[in-house]
Amino acid sequence: MVLNLPEKLSGYPQKQSDFLIAMLDTGIISEAAKRAHITEATAHKWLNNGLDKVLKEMRAELIDEALNKLQLACTFAVDTLLEILSNKENPLSIRLKASTFVLDATFKIREQEQIIDRLDALEERIDEDD
Repeated sequence: MVLNLPEKLSGYPQKQSDFLIAMLDTGIISEAAKRAHITEATAHKWLNNGLDKVLKEMRAELIDEALNKLQLACTFAVDTLLEILSNKENPLSIRLKASTFVLDATFKIREQEQIIDRLDALEERIDEDD
């Protein structure tokens, strides 16, 4: 995990920190409670008293980090596809597969953009009617 856990957990008692880390790892309250050496009742009590919000924030940060890594990987993937496409020494079948992938991805992105535009237009209509 790249998330700075020590900084995030510095204000929490050790057992709560252990529980949060276990929840991030397992996602299962009973398992996380066992790992943190607490009862399930204590785990539920902590979650009901605000620890669930901390856990949600930490999960969101982990997802953001993963998405950032995926975006970087996408850049490398596109560079690789362009390299394959532009290299005339690659077999035609390989260049054709790369071309097909690029075109399919482009059409999917365009389709998603159109759907988003249509949803935005519908939301504007709904807002005007209110």
